[in-house]
Amino acid sequence: MFAVAVRLNRICDTHYLVNQARHSRRTDKTSRVRPDAFPGTAIHQVSAGSDPRDYLTNYRALLSKSGASARKGSAIACHLLVCVSPEWVEETGGLHDLNNPRNPALLNASIAWVESWAGDGSVFGARLDLDESGGATVDLFVAPFRELKHKSGARRLTISVRQALRELQFKYHEAKSFCALQTGWAAWAGAYLDPRLQRGIRIEQTKRPHLDVDAFKAEKAELHRREQEIAQRQKAVEEAEQLLKRRTKELDEWHRSQKSTLQEKNQVLIATVTALKHPGFRDIRPPTITGDKWRINATLDDEKLREALKQSRPLWPVMHDLMAAAEEATARGSYPPGGVARPKQVSRRAHSP
Repeated sequence: MFAVAVRLNRICDTHYLVNQARHSRRTDKTSRVRPDAFPGTAIHQVSAGSDPRDYLTNYRALLSKSGASARKGSAIACHLLVCVSPEWVEETGGLHDLNNPRNPALLNASIAWVESWAGDGSVFGARLDLDESGGATVDLFVAPFRELKHKSGARRLTISVRQALRELQFKYHEAKSFCALQTGWAAWAGAYLDPRLQRGIRIEQTKRPHLDVDAFKAEKAELHRREQEIAQRQKAVEEAEQLLKRRTKELDEWHRSQKSTLQEKNQVLIATVTALKHPGFRDIRPPTITGDKWRINATLDDEKLREALKQSRPLWPVMHDLMAAAEEATARGSYPPGGVARPKQVSRRAHSP
């Protein structure tokens, strides 16, 4: 979904048209041109024989051609800003690209929409700027014609912004002309440009106050800064999560390796004890020369003993040292053969008559 919007300013005197002409040529002090853009780059409505930026001359030419007049004390015209989401334009090219087909399509569709309710030929100036930071906004200068009947019965063609907006309001059954503009442009854009272009949320629901251009840009810049900050935090969180997953995986692998090593050592120890306690095991001797092998004095036809000796191979040196220590202790009399304690000698002097 892409949003559309409309703004309207009533033009009360010709000074406004002169100032807007200066603004379009970027000779005023309020223009904000992008650093990489050529000032005044824009797409204009084709106006044969006149300067499309000279809105005052074009306005007077329109009045002269139509025979219409402006009523004293009423708006002489209106300035419309017709917008769509910039992302819609960027789907087919650059937002400020003259060759992007959606830029002229937006300009032509906005002119056709305004003249559908303001009257054929009522648009005397149309511009889509391509040199500013923003885009997808068409400036339209409109003089809506209406035929008014005098109480005497005479009819004359006059400019009536109020009457045109009232008719638009009745057409879409809206309580306010501002809402009627939004609804009308959304319906036209959805029908002739893209059905994904839709009306925004009504102000009665959002309760958001209207902001001028500078305040809106400041708020947008602050929002962009917060979005970047959130994106950076999200990236940091994702990196931390990835690091945590790697560390968890490494820790699990370490625990499994430690558990496996402990089990293996336990099995070797059990096999060593089994071999030492087995009655068929008698002796074990280390290699005497380089390349020689361990010599085992045991009943090797016993399957259980062979399996125990095989598993206890890493502890054969330990088994040898244990048996050597046992033989030495036996030789000293600390541990008599068979593990039976030697009886204490009784003094014969204590039993002499």
